[in-house]
Amino acid sequence: MSVKQYFNSKLKVKLAVLLPVYNSELFIEKCINSILSQTYKYFHLHVFDDGSYDNSADLIHKICDERLFYHKSDQNLGLSTTLNWGLKILNENYDFIARMDADDVCFPKRLELQLKHMLRNPEISLCGTQGYWSNNIDGENWSNWTYPISHDEIKIGLLFSACFGHSSVMFRTSFLREFQLKYNPRFQVTEDWELWARAINLGKFENMPDFLMKYRIHSKSNHRALENLYKHRDEKSYILSKYWQNFGISFPESLVKKFYFEKKVNTSEFRQVICI
Repeated sequence: MSVKQYFNSKLKVKLAVLLPVYNSELFIEKCINSILSQTYKYFHLHVFDDGSYDNSADLIHKICDERLFYHKSDQNLGLSTTLNWGLKILNENYDFIARMDADDVCFPKRLELQLKHMLRNPEISLCGTQGYWSNNIDGENWSNWTYPISHDEIKIGLLFSACFGHSSVMFRTSFLREFQLKYNPRFQVTEDWELWARAINLGKFENMPDFLMKYRIHSKSNHRALENLYKHRDEKSYILSKYWQNFGISFPESLVKKFYFEKKVNTSEFRQVICI
C-alpha cells in the first residue's frame, strides 16, 4: 500500500495515541485539543488515567469526539506500569503508537509528518521529533531543544542523555511485538531512557529535524520533581553503567555517579576507566 493509499484508507484506524494522565487538570484540555486538531484525522486517542483524584476525568469526559477513548485505573500504578497497560491494549490493534504527555502540546502536522516519514522509511522502528521547551507554553519565550537525528548519533548520544522527547516518539508496533518490548516498571523517572538503551541495537531509531512539539517545564514534571532527584540519579547511573557495556567498557555505577553527577572523576581518570 502506498503512502497516499494509506492516508486515504478509512477502513481501519492504524494509529493510536497513548496518553497517560495523573492529576493533570491544569493541562489536559490543551493537550487533548492539540491532538484532536491534527491535520491527519484517522487515529484513536487512548487516555490512560493512572488513578487521578483531581478534576482530570471530568474535563476529559466533557470532550466529545468519537476518536477519544478513556481508561481509568482504580489505583495509582506509576508511569511505567500505566504505559505498559496502554501498550498491552494497543499493540495488537494498531500499526503505530504515538506517545503523548498530558502537560505537552503538539503542532497540528505532528502526526501527519511523522506517520508519512515512517511509512516512507519502513526500516525505522522508532521515530521522534524536535521540540520547544518553556515554563509558559502560551508565551513567546521558547527554547529549542535539539535532539540527534541519525541512528548512529542517537546510539552515541544515549551515553549522555535520553536523546528523544518522550512524548514525541512514534513506535512501529510490529517492532514492539517482535522483541516483546515494554517499559521496565523498576524505572519511574527514566523509563524512556532505559527502554531506548535496551532497544537501540534491535531496530533503527531516528529523530526528524522538524520541530513538532512544545514541552512544558514545571516543578511537577516527573523527572524534575524535587522528590525524584535522587531516584533520577540512581536510575540514570544504572542505565549508563549497563549501556557502556555495548561499547565493551566496564563502567561501575559508583564511578558513573562520580563522573556524571559528583564531578569527582577528572578527564585523565575517566580515560583510564574507559581505556583510552
